[in-house]
Amino acid sequence: RMVKTIKEKFPTATVLAGRGLSGSMIIPTLASKLKLQWAIARKEKTHSDFKVEASEVEGNGDGKAYIVFVDDLIDTGNTYRQVKKQIKMKYAKDDVKVVFLGAALYDCFSRSHYKDENI
Repeated sequence: RMVKTIKEKFPTATVLAGRGLSGSMIIPTLASKLKLQWAIARKEKTHSDFKVEASEVEGNGDGKAYIVFVDDLIDTGNTYRQVKKQIKMKYAKDDVKVVFLGAALYDCFSRSHYKDENI
């Protein structure tokens, strides 16, 4: 279901991003099925110096990475905003501009995606 949602709603995506344990288990596998890059942002209070782990940090020929956030649900949008901030900083180090397209949710609710401007 997630592969279909991302292909249909975010066809220009080049990177799937997420956070936390569930993200680190789901996103690399999902990215592999879609032949996309992935990035996992760690929570702020982690003891690691590596705040974002990524399969690759590169643009899509135009110097941009088109990112879809993948999570189980969006309540306040705080996690989404934190992930955007962390990933933008990571990619900026390699002169790659980040464009967040929106979010794809692996939940049981009827709405399975959000465009960036609606989060």
